[in-house]
Amino acid sequence: MADCSAASSSSSTETFLCGENGCLEEFASVGEHEMHYEEVHRHHCSRCGQRFSSNHRLEIHLEENHDPFFHSLSKTRPMFRCYSNDCESKFMTSDERNDHSVDSHGLLDRFDLDKRKRPTKMQPVSTSSSSTAANRLPTNSKSKGNVPRSVCFGGGTEKSFDIAALRKPWHQRQRPKASENGQKPIECADLAAALKSDINQVDSIK
Repeated sequence: MADCSAASSSSSTETFLCGENGCLEEFASVGEHEMHYEEVHRHHCSRCGQRFSSNHRLEIHLEENHDPFFHSLSKTRPMFRCYSNDCESKFMTSDERNDHSVDSHGLLDRFDLDKRKRPTKMQPVSTSSSSTAANRLPTNSKSKGNVPRSVCFGGGTEKSFDIAALRKPWHQRQRPKASENGQKPIECADLAAALKSDINQVDSIK
């Protein structure tokens, strides 16, 4: 039985106050209060506190939201029951059930249709150390290999040239000079001879 009490006002108009769980909503008649109690307070979920207009809809809510086996079963068979107490139809999705409840039974009030929020998709976040390290690299960074400052040609020869010097513009390059130890600067003819000597050595090995 609903917990209600009659309250008198200065105009002698009797109102009925709902005292269920601190509701404190007022009604002009006992009938209005009883209807309010049936719709709001009688059928409530002990798990999440939601309230429903009938025990049938409360059972549907418990199945779809608090039954651990419901979602796995609903993938292979129709499990979503119609909201109407007199209808035994079941559907594969909640949207199909909602459309049926509206089109076939005219259930449009706020207690009848499924109001659950759809889960939002989250972008996957990689937690691997390699991905994290890659993300920390600056986008404009350029990797440079270890380039030797000089290259020697020929078997045991001392002829070489400076790679760093070749990177300068042609007008800034200095002409080769004799070194202090008396070694002869490399010339194009010497370079060609050294390369030819290396090729001959490779051919003789084959």
